[in-house]
Amino acid sequence: MQLPEPAQPLLESELACSSDTPSPVNPPVPILSHTVSSLPRPDISVPRASPLQWSPPTVDNPYGSDLVAGGVIGGGDDDNDNDELEEGAPELEQEFMPWSDEETFGGEQETSHVTDAGASETAAGDTRLPGQPRSTMPMWLKNDYLRVRDRLIKEMRHNSSRMPTCYDCYTFYDGADNCFLAARASYDGLAAGIFHQPQYFVWLPHLLVDRIPCPACKEAKRGSANKPAVYLQKHGFVDSPRRVVDVDRSIFIIGYRYRCGHKGCRKNYQSWSPSILAVLPDVISDQFTFRLTYRAGLTDRLAMLLREFSRGGVGPRIFTTVVQALHYRCFDHLRCQFLEMVADHSVGSLGDCWTSKKPFGEFSDREGYAGYVPSSGYFGRFYDMMVEDEAPELQQMISSCPASILKHDHSFKVFWASLTFVLRVQVSFLSLQVIKRMKKQGGVAFFAALHTFLNEYSEIRGMTFTPSKAHDGWAPVLQAILPSLRDYGHSEPKVVFTDNIRADKDRLLSIFPSLSAGVTPIEPVGALESLALPSDWEIVHLTNTHQVNLRFNLIMNQHSDENPIIVAFGMQWPVNTGTGVSGRVALLEFAYQKVVYLIQVCSHIHVCEGNLISSL
Repeated sequence: MQLPEPAQPLLESELACSSDTPSPVNPPVPILSHTVSSLPRPDISVPRASPLQWSPPTVDNPYGSDLVAGGVIGGGDDDNDNDELEEGAPELEQEFMPWSDEETFGGEQETSHVTDAGASETAAGDTRLPGQPRSTMPMWLKNDYLRVRDRLIKEMRHNSSRMPTCYDCYTFYDGADNCFLAARASYDGLAAGIFHQPQYFVWLPHLLVDRIPCPACKEAKRGSANKPAVYLQKHGFVDSPRRVVDVDRSIFIIGYRYRCGHKGCRKNYQSWSPSILAVLPDVISDQFTFRLTYRAGLTDRLAMLLREFSRGGVGPRIFTTVVQALHYRCFDHLRCQFLEMVADHSVGSLGDCWTSKKPFGEFSDREGYAGYVPSSGYFGRFYDMMVEDEAPELQQMISSCPASILKHDHSFKVFWASLTFVLRVQVSFLSLQVIKRMKKQGGVAFFAALHTFLNEYSEIRGMTFTPSKAHDGWAPVLQAILPSLRDYGHSEPKVVFTDNIRADKDRLLSIFPSLSAGVTPIEPVGALESLALPSDWEIVHLTNTHQVNLRFNLIMNQHSDENPIIVAFGMQWPVNTGTGVSGRVALLEFAYQKVVYLIQVCSHIHVCEGNLISSL
């Protein structure tokens, strides 16, 4: 046997044999997570299959099943995230529109939401390669689902608990947890399909409760005196499972259909319908850990990562590359296990019999692994959907915060704010400027600034986009704060900090009369008496270093831990009122025992070389 060179790991074509033609150079494949070590190279006399007989005609895309293999998705600046969200906007809007409880989804789910900014469009809104099928669902899913469904029916019929075996094993998931052990126990252990087996989530809530009330009838308050509630009837398994994306793989949900028998309703539901989840007890509905869109969805784990990435300043474009890397890592790990098993069984006289007749395949091969990762546009819209769904709770929390002290200001360099409310309202900023990306009319943005109101705990109490700094832009939001303070038993604002007191004073007093309660207005400056020192006070100018050291050494000699001295101190420096630029400190002022000492700093700079005098 001839061992391969360390820098040239064996390819799948070298481990497959079913043809009489020698194997040409294999097309590029994604780099494996680890190299297949010490694999014996099959004898060159053994006929090998040409990769063109089993590989797809197009080059496999290393960045996702529906994405064009072009530039690196995560490369470059993340400023293009907004542009990606706009491409394919109509199809993305369809994906995130409300879907009916009675709507069914076939196994050949359309992936119209899977678009990407780097894709070259072959038709309006279509980013597929020429000849590439629109669906990314596995070709084998229909038959595999029918097999699993029949098995579940038999298990529920024969098990003493009348539940699927996975429920008896205290899990909602059906399928092999470890593909290696499943392949090892299988007769055809080297079949690549064993490593392609999906993970199913069996969601049959009617087995976990006595009866499920009809959501429509419950809302319409249908029923009778004998039967105050109308319950749903079982109507069999769904025609095809739903695919959702997890952190490193896809999961398929097996559901059940229900029908209302009331003559005034006759509605159909599926077990994952939002209406069904809403009428189930919380302890049951909490077990459904997925967030679905029109034809796709994400697990709660991946949705949580999306939220935290957005809070941390990572846009959907970079997040997509992270998810793609995790999915490819899982794919590479399974493929390495498969190749290692093939290499292990190929040693010996029976190696030809054990050698796999079908290679593992590529990531996006619909007849094989059928890997799938949504586009960055989908993740961006999904995050928007999560924020919009939680908007009532977020607004409720904002309204419950106190506002005894308020501070407000405009921000003209606004960044895309991901508002996350955890005990306190926090704002995390991404590197995308909102103002320049908002809708424009004639090249001019509708809004010019973001006006924010914070309370004494630096919690956001209000926020609004404004076209200018005019009061009409932010005053209505501030007026809406007062009723919520009364509803939650908070006191009205006592102090409001602003950067333009003269312009904002009258408007703030009209909104919050409490600001003037118990306040004595200060007379105009011209009407005030000039401040003068008492007659028994003395002003002393210290003009040289000797005078400064002498005076302050005498003062410090009176200081002790038991009797510390108290000295008043002040500084003055010039400020250019036109530019706002401040100059160096020009005058130091000290007051001690009815004596005010004045020290002109400029007269001592050349003596002390820019540092303070030693006694100071």
